[in-house]
Amino acid sequence: MKKKNYSQLNYEQELARKERAEKKAAKAGKSELPEKEPPYGFWRCVLLPNIPNLLLNNLWFVLFSLPALFCLGAFLMVGGLIFILGLLLSMALVGPAMASLYHRCYEYTRQVPKLVREPFMTFFRREFRQGAACGLVLGILWILLAFYSLVGQSQTETQPAVYYTIVFLCLFLVSYYTITVMAQVSQFDLPTKAILKNGVILLAACGWRGVVPALLQTAYVLIAVAWPSTGLLLFFLAVPGIIFAAATHLLWPRLSQILLTSQE
Repeated sequence: MKKKNYSQLNYEQELARKERAEKKAAKAGKSELPEKEPPYGFWRCVLLPNIPNLLLNNLWFVLFSLPALFCLGAFLMVGGLIFILGLLLSMALVGPAMASLYHRCYEYTRQVPKLVREPFMTFFRREFRQGAACGLVLGILWILLAFYSLVGQSQTETQPAVYYTIVFLCLFLVSYYTITVMAQVSQFDLPTKAILKNGVILLAACGWRGVVPALLQTAYVLIAVAWPSTGLLLFFLAVPGIIFAAATHLLWPRLSQILLTSQE
């Protein structure tokens, strides 16, 4: 079989044709490229322009969290497994509400125009089933963590410093896992099992972009545990929404590179 010979002209023509094809493919796939961080940063581009909207959507999140707060308060005051069960079941509301708030925060981060943003309740109804399933799984983790934090020290001979270090690490990991799971529910069209599995993988894959918001959320939980009145006040003052907005601002560039099955 004869080898095909190329003149210099044919080579240049083929190279030019290849470059044109690459430019055409790049132009066609431009909308699929990962989005970059806003040029002016978190405060100027994400938080300040959206504070009124953030307060409103955080209020929706607070309303759906009230049953969980009631069950938690009742258990701490009078005890009873019935309130633990109620707390777990109420996570079926907290889960989709948290995913909806994350979804709105992602729209702030991605600078989606206000006229085309999806309302909180619309997303809540559409993703209720998946959000509730993930909320129940996360509720089990949080309840187990709380149980270990309350009675673990009295049941073991672990030194207090070691014990509280373990509690802090577990709190950080559960907070981090909650963020990675809800980030997927709010922004990507994936099966529930895949979301829960990816949540574990993303703990290592997100790097510092995931560690920072997880530390912020951990710090807020510690404040709420040490000073419940202050934690409740901050809860109503949209601190969860601010933490979620910071998480979306940091995580979106990384998630858009790793997870390619977007709802859009």
